[in-house]
Amino acid sequence: MEYTRKLYVKRLVDRKNNGLIKIITGARRAGKSYLMNELFYKQLLNSGVPSNRIIRFAFDADEDVDLLDDYAPEESTKIEHKMSFTM
Repeated sequence: MEYTRKLYVKRLVDRKNNGLIKIITGARRAGKSYLMNELFYKQLLNSGVPSNRIIRFAFDADEDVDLLDDYAPEESTKIEHKMSFTM
C-alpha cells in the first residue's frame, strides 16, 4: 500500500513554475526522497513531462552522485573517504 501524500504533492505542483528552488526538509527517514523520486516523479509523468526531461538521483548513492559530473565537469563531485586511526 502506498501513502500518496497528496497534500505535499499538491504543494509542489502548485509551486512548480514559480521560478523558485524548492527545499524539502524533514527528519531523517521521513520520506523526503520518496516524495520527490517516486510521488512527484509519477505526477510529472502523468502531467505529460517526458521521463528524459526529469532528473532523479539519491545524494547518498555514489553511482547517482557520479551523474552530477555531466552538469558541473569543472567541479569535483567525488566524496573522499578519509580514515584516520589513533592509538
